[in-house]
Amino acid sequence: MDSNAAGRDRRSDRLYLWGGACLLIVAVLFVLLIVFALALFSSLQDLYPTTPLTGTGLDNLARNAVLARVSFGTGMLSDLVLITGIVALYAALEDVDRDTMRVASLFMGLYVVLDLAVTGMNVAALVSVSQDYASSSVATQQSSFAVASYIKAVISVSVPLSSAVLSVGILLTGLVLREGSFGTGAAYLGIASGVVGVVYGFGAVVPVLTSFQALSAVLELAWFALMGWKLIRLSRTRQGGKSFSPAAA
Repeated sequence: MDSNAAGRDRRSDRLYLWGGACLLIVAVLFVLLIVFALALFSSLQDLYPTTPLTGTGLDNLARNAVLARVSFGTGMLSDLVLITGIVALYAALEDVDRDTMRVASLFMGLYVVLDLAVTGMNVAALVSVSQDYASSSVATQQSSFAVASYIKAVISVSVPLSSAVLSVGILLTGLVLREGSFGTGAAYLGIASGVVGVVYGFGAVVPVLTSFQALSAVLELAWFALMGWKLIRLSRTRQGGKSFSPAAA
């Protein structure tokens, strides 16, 4: 093996290691997000598409503003960490089906952009508006409530829509995994996660389908954790100079 090829292999090994670690971190952050969602359940009920926004809901959100911001900040951090994981997944699977992985990576990258620029910004704004509402006089609360209602309408569409975009990327990656050597478990978990996430995504137009949100989050968490572990195993085994079948990891 020439020095250039050896250098490329070392860079690939580092990418798999860091990408796998990032996917594991994303899985951990998803666990924290689930815990935060349970802790904020009563405060966030008014944000669900099937629930009308009320002044009481805004008051509850304002009282839990610190925890809400920590939760939303955790979500934004998971988006940023996911970027390296997306790059590593593409690098590991491009030789199996480059065209499909390009599309899959595009969808997962688009999810990051949507979640940061649309959902994240609007959720942060809603917390601030809820605090304004809680501290305003009755005479001025109407304007804050109108702004909050608009923001909620945007979030009710952006959250399931961005999740559907991510799920398409995971679904396509799962289909590619069937042709590679990462094992059928990773492939079919990715497919299941993608299908459930797309169904949840239709909650943007059929609110009752938002009931699939919890299942979608759990499946995504499990898939990120599994793929993170497999990428790390791939990196370590390649560094040891051994042949590797990710399916056995």
